[in-house]
This record gives sequence, structure tokens and C-alpha cells, in this order.
Amino acid sequence: ICSSVDLSWGESTSLLLAVLESVLRVKAYLPKALNEFLEFIDYFSRSFLSNRDVNAGASKLFYGQGGFSSEISPPIASVLHLYATGLHFSRQQMGSEDQPSMSVDFLKNEKNLQTLNNALGTLERIFCVTDGKSSKHDNLGKYSSTLTDARHPNKKDSYSCSQSREHINFLAYLDSLEFVCKILLQPANAVWESFFKEKTVPTSGKMTCVLMALNQFIDSSLFAYSCTKMSDEEKERLNKTLLRALVSAIKISFVTKEAIQKSLYSINCAISSTWIKLEDFKYLIPSIGNIGVTLYNIGHFEE
Repeated sequence: ICSSVDLSWGESTSLLLAVLESVLRVKAYLPKALNEFLEFIDYFSRSFLSNRDVNAGASKLFYGQGGFSSEISPPIASVLHLYATGLHFSRQQMGSEDQPSMSVDFLKNEKNLQTLNNALGTLERIFCVTDGKSSKHDNLGKYSSTLTDARHPNKKDSYSCSQSREHINFLAYLDSLEFVCKILLQPANAVWESFFKEKTVPTSGKMTCVLMALNQFIDSSLFAYSCTKMSDEEKERLNKTLLRALVSAIKISFVTKEAIQKSLYSINCAISSTWIKLEDFKYLIPSIGNIGVTLYNIGHFEE
């Protein structure tokens, strides 16, 4: 239905959002179709990312559905919040390509950054992926929401999913991370540009959340390459974002002075992996070299 809608039609936005809202409502009655549901959320978010009105409406719906509800488990709510945050920041960035300061302005939105931070924290506790390794997956790359230690991002009390028997496919989780991180790359690079031009970034402390998202995506991507089956199309899309995320992560690490060794370790893991190609080296090596030159030029000799 969504792919058939003519966006030039005056009521197209209303129709698309009505379809999305209907899907969000029926999700609670189709627990076995969870991954198909998340696949649709991913499709919708990517397809209408550049449509400001649909983007705004979808973001609002995702934020609303991601709020505490007995029908929405913590992992699903957190995934919806990743898409909502990505849509929100992408809309904020529209038209800011030639104005880096506008890209940095997203750091002023503490509410959305906190939502992103909470969602990342919940998913990190659930999937437990560190340095490309995970301890909570079966051979199919599924996470069972029967775990009872996950907390809802908006509640202090423990929220048990033991009755839902839902399984989130790891690639569905990875898709949501890739979606939001791809959008965060622009403001991350804008912060780096401000850093080496002004030698300071007043809001650099808030970049910790962005760094957390990038590192979580990098770790999960390295894990996915090692143990999950992906199509060539999925690998190509993931690879492009992963390479850029590796470079952005080390930049933000130097800006915030946090997780520098972690970011360097991730690059080492990527370089020593079996999936990396010659074209990837041609991007990574010069990019890392440019970071070193920039740090030297602004007097950060130790870094």
C-alpha cells in the first residue's frame, strides 16, 4: 500500500500515517509476527525519511508507542525509540548540509538525546554485544524476551517479558542501530569540524550518547559479520555505514576524550577481519591519517 501511494496527492501524508498507525495498533495482537512488524517499521522509516511531513508524523507515533505500555515490551519500545530519534534528527538536519552549526544544534535537544541514551542502554543490556561478541544469542541470532532483567527506559521498576515469548531477530536490532547511526554521522562530523576549527566544543559532553550509539552499532556489526547470514545487499549497506561509523567514533573519542582505546580497538578488529576489502582500506587508512594530521595541526601531539 505504502509503495503505491502518490506523494503528490494532497492526502498522501494522512493515508501513509493512517496505515502506519494501524500497523502499530495491531502489533499487540500478532506477537508471532514481531520481526515482520519491525521489518515494516524499518521499511517505512527509510522510504519516507526525506518527506518532512511523513517523517514528523512517524516520529511522533514511534515516540508514543515507545512509551510505557503493557502491550509493548522494553526491547520493542527501545527499537521504536531508535527509529523515532533517527527520524527526528534527520528532519532537524534537512537543509543544514551547508550550515554545520545547524547540525551541531541537535546537541541542545536534551530530551531526545536522553531518549536515545535510554533506548541504547536497554538494548545493550538485552543483547550484550561487546567487541564483536555476544553472550545472549542462539545460533539463529535471536534474542528471547523471556529475560526478566531488562528495564523499560521510562520506568525504574523491572519489567518482565516472560509471558510474551517474543523473539527479536538480531538483524532487526542491527537495522535499527544502522538507521539511527547513519543519521548521526552528519552531526558527528560537524562537531569534529567545530573541534579542529575552534579547538573546543562547548557541548562535547553530550556527544557521549552519540559515541555510545556508534560503538554499539560497530560492535553489533562486527558480531553480525561473524555469525549471521546476510544478503549481499544487506552486507553492502551495513559495510558503508560501518566504515563511516568507525571513523566518526574515533573522531568523537578524541573530542570527548572518552573510549579512545575502544575506538582504536574497533578499527583494528575491522582491519584484521576477513570481510574487509581493498576498497575499504582505501577509505579507512587515509581517513585515519587525516585525523592524525588534524590533531597534530591543532597541537594535540599526544593524541
